[in-house]
Amino acid sequence: SARREVEACGNDGCEAESGPAVPSEVAASFIRSELRRAQEIGEESRKVLAMRALDDVRRIRNTVVRLLQLSEEQAKEDADKAQGEQAYLRLVEGQPGWIAGWQLGEATRRRNDARLLRKSV
Repeated sequence: SARREVEACGNDGCEAESGPAVPSEVAASFIRSELRRAQEIGEESRKVLAMRALDDVRRIRNTVVRLLQLSEEQAKEDADKAQGEQAYLRLVEGQPGWIAGWQLGEATRRRNDARLLRKSV
């Protein structure tokens, strides 16, 4: 059957059977409406994804701020502890308390760094 069709067409080829023709205006209108619909869907998707990304950034920022606040509080506690230890060593035991002084300075630097980072976020 396929051979007969090929032989019947010869070298020039066969014309396709013409069915009901779709007017070009209807086709163009259909394509425009589908294109518009696809653009609207794309725009809605872009808005949803942008909002989701902003929510993710907001959550991450809040987490970082909370961790920096925690770090600042821990450094403050360490500084208070070192200051108390240094005062005890100097006043009660008569020692210079240089290790406690170093710990106090380090804790103060950590607290200041955490505060600066938290305020810059």
